[in-house]
Amino acid sequence: MEQIGAWLKPIIAMIILAGFFEMILPDNQLRSVTKMILGLVIVMFLLQPLTKVLNLPAALIRSVPGAIETETVSTDTDQLIREGIKMRNAWLQDYEARAQQDLEQKLCRVLGLFEDFELQKVTCTYEGSGLQRVRVVVKPTRSSLLRSQVVEGLNRKIVGAVQLLTQLNQNQIEVRWGEKNEQ
Repeated sequence: MEQIGAWLKPIIAMIILAGFFEMILPDNQLRSVTKMILGLVIVMFLLQPLTKVLNLPAALIRSVPGAIETETVSTDTDQLIREGIKMRNAWLQDYEARAQQDLEQKLCRVLGLFEDFELQKVTCTYEGSGLQRVRVVVKPTRSSLLRSQVVEGLNRKIVGAVQLLTQLNQNQIEVRWGEKNEQ
């Protein structure tokens, strides 16, 4: 008796709610569509206990000729999930590699516009959530550019250009001067 009461409460509430919606709807084409949708929702509420009692989805699977058993379905689902994770990881690695290559090309083009230094290398470091650090290795075009005031000004320009392209903060951008074989 308790189960029937628990089943009837949401159905009665849904019927009352459907009646309320019907009263407030204007007389137009939307009214008939809304009535149909509300009717389908009520039918769904009516059939819900039957699916639980009859274990309908499993019964449907077994009734199909040549259907596989539930344990096999579970194993196949686990295998499918593992394959999906592998595909996602492969796609993510490919995406990150292309994004890194694209970003490095953009940085090289932008930093190549400066005449005071020669760009030697741009290295991007990615971790879990995305780009974490950028290292820019440059070589001055003239030895007079190695004065600390000039280097400091050029560092600000380089960091500013990198920030515009990457949205990183200053602490995540490293500029190195005069290193030929940066690893």
